Amino acid sequence: MDMKTPQIKMDETEKEIKNIKLLLEKKNDELDKKKKDVNVKKKEIEDYIEEKQTPSKLLFSTGDRWFLRLDDELKCLQIDYDKLLSVIIEKEKQLTLLMEKEFANPNENLPKRVKKDNQEVVPPHDKPAPLLKNRSFEIGDDGTVENLIN
Repeated sequence: MDMKTPQIKMDETEKEIKNIKLLLEKKNDELDKKKKDVNVKKKEIEDYIEEKQTPSKLLFSTGDRWFLRLDDELKCLQIDYDKLLSVIIEKEKQLTLLMEKEFANPNENLPKRVKKDNQEVVPPHDKPAPLLKNRSFEIGDDGTVENLIN
């Protein structure tokens, strides 16, 4: 019996060692699988970030439709040219009215004549140009102007 007891203990220890090795291998496999999953997720995230950083791309256009790639989806922009034209015409009308109002009377915004100490003060834009009395000018053949005193 003495011989069997150590043999049984040895068998049990070997079984425990095998079980521990199996558990260790299982844990290593799980760890490897998790590492792969992490790497795959990391790659997906990097691809997603890279894709988000690239601008939207126009794939093609057909007349009034533009097809774009936005966020992994195909988007279609349809332009209503009649509506766009009507908006442009309306804006041009508004601009024309504004310009007519602004430039209808250009002197309207300039300073008016004011009476000061019983004398009328005339703003510079209302003053007539000084008359050139007793002066004559002669324009030469080369385009120069000469002042002749009478």
